[in-house]
Amino acid sequence: MANMLDYILWRGDLGFRERPFNEVDNLIFCEFGYAPWDDLLPAEGSGEVLFLREAALRYVASGRPAPPSTDPGPALRLGALSERFSRTGVSDYVNRVDRANRIQFCAMTFHPGDGSLFVTYRGTDSTLTGWREDFSLSYSVRTAAQEAAVRYLEGVADRYPGPIRVGGHSKGGNLALYAASFCDDAVRARIADVYSNDGPGLNEKAVDTPDYVPLSGCFHLIIPEESVIGVIMNGETERKVIKSSARGLQQHDPMTWQVVGTEFEEAGGQAGNSVFVDRTVRRWLDDMSESERQSLTDALFDGMEATGADTLREVKNGGLAAAGTMLKNFLDMDGARQKEVVDSVGKLVRAGGGQLVDGARKGIGGLMNIIDQTLSGADDKDNKPPESR
Repeated sequence: MANMLDYILWRGDLGFRERPFNEVDNLIFCEFGYAPWDDLLPAEGSGEVLFLREAALRYVASGRPAPPSTDPGPALRLGALSERFSRTGVSDYVNRVDRANRIQFCAMTFHPGDGSLFVTYRGTDSTLTGWREDFSLSYSVRTAAQEAAVRYLEGVADRYPGPIRVGGHSKGGNLALYAASFCDDAVRARIADVYSNDGPGLNEKAVDTPDYVPLSGCFHLIIPEESVIGVIMNGETERKVIKSSARGLQQHDPMTWQVVGTEFEEAGGQAGNSVFVDRTVRRWLDDMSESERQSLTDALFDGMEATGADTLREVKNGGLAAAGTMLKNFLDMDGARQKEVVDSVGKLVRAGGGQLVDGARKGIGGLMNIIDQTLSGADDKDNKPPESR
């Protein structure tokens, strides 16, 4: 089975002028965006463009540990040695995590050398701020990161000429979709393609605003067959379902996506667990008010932040003490908020047709178990849908 690394080895001898941009290139650029580039790349608006080869050398020399989500190091090393990616330019890096203003936003721009641009937005990192903003997508017409994504895209378009492609993985895919749908008309006219790689869709209220412009013919939603993230709020959106070498939540990792030539290998359709999540979450969100969605998000993340943690891993490592703090935070809420949270969880259980009852009974312990499974999923080679165990 081949993945993006095999693709670089195979297609790396030909530049973008010889062989045009394709969907696998999109994912590779999104993977590059996960590296901790702070102070290593030209800053947003600086006007400087650095070859990827030099950027990769700086990253390797920095000795920085790989991010917990996906390790871009192998792809960067191969890309830096290839004709296709080594002389690709990189510019306009920005990374902002601000808990007070509830924003986690990171973006960068690639210059493939064929006269086009590829703007990529990073997906959710391990911070509570990033995950909280993900949850807020369910009730916010727009988030701080989405607004930043529009400003970033318009700024890049103002500084550089040529056709523009926009993409991202996970939350980055949502930002790409949002930015392209809400940017200035003159910028949108230059957009050739928008890629959401297993990213959630847009809130229904955002779609109903007068500023929203649907992307006709240029939007590509790509999800693995057991996708959980990419089916959220995407409704009946046309999607390309592809094969992965992993199981369950591990399929969210771009390094597991299977490649044939210049395309991803298509699967026969979504697997059972993905279909279950798709239908369940859709029913759940339809049955919840905006207030209920926000109350549930606030209860969850206020509780985790009360532990003093900055990341999901720190919450997990806090063990029973962290669980106790979260429970106390819930019990300290006023009665109306407590009821709203409990009612929201009950609606989720009902939307799941009873399959979520056992998990709901576990309460905070169940939440800690979910966090634990999410963080250790990369080591679980036998990860299976809960109902099949």
